[in-house]
Amino acid sequence: IQRSQDGTNFETITRVDVINASQQEQKYSYSDVVAEKSKTHFYRVRQSMNTGMRFYSNIIKLNGNKITLIERIKPNPFVSQLEIPVQLKAAGNIGIRITNQNGAILYHHIFKGNTGANNLKINDIGNLKPGIYFIELSVDNEIIREKLIKQ
Repeated sequence: IQRSQDGTNFETITRVDVINASQQEQKYSYSDVVAEKSKTHFYRVRQSMNTGMRFYSNIIKLNGNKITLIERIKPNPFVSQLEIPVQLKAAGNIGIRITNQNGAILYHHIFKGNTGANNLKINDIGNLKPGIYFIELSVDNEIIREKLIKQ
């Protein structure tokens, strides 16, 4: 298993040997207790064959953040509703604010989020005038800001 801080330069952090090579499908796990929990890390698996050939898995990015956008907020531009896919490190409240360009708060709601993936839906913003807005997602003192366009 290899780890990187920039997604390019990887170092091997542990070796996991095959338990039963005759089985076609197997599951393995590893916990990286040395990695700093507040930083983003990239991981991949390097598989070495007896012939000397090496294969690399896809690279996975893990954030130490309390809240992370899994995908872009959609739709953007929006008409009357939004879907916000987020991931939480731990269950807790997610504060959502929509502001105009002057910073005036036009929408505020607190969602209860679960550990892992959450799909938040806002349905009551069709009354906003067409224009540019900002959305803030907050968990504790951590904030994500994105620009929104209302059609």
